[in-house]
Amino acid sequence: MSTPTNTLTSQKDTSDTSDTSQQVIACTNAPLTHRDPPRKDSAAMESLVIHTVSEAVEILRIGRSQFYELMGAGEVRSFKIGSRRLIKHEDLQAFIERQLESAE
Repeated sequence: MSTPTNTLTSQKDTSDTSDTSQQVIACTNAPLTHRDPPRKDSAAMESLVIHTVSEAVEILRIGRSQFYELMGAGEVRSFKIGSRRLIKHEDLQAFIERQLESAE
């Protein structure tokens, strides 16, 4: 019976010629999940046509609860696909424009 192999391996970095040797930890077979996408910069996020609630919250720089209150009050339009709540970018822009007009 074979023993399970550890997915973490330690290797010496031989490309470094200095006196101190560095340890490199390599993780193989690390699971990637769709729940942990890399964080997008704001310019890339604003170029999207449709946003998730998390993305919309980042764009507006408000909390999730406050955003759900805005959607519930009809201030920001949204729609669902399956269990995902999505917001069109133009609806976020329209909300921002209305806020700017009322501030003047």
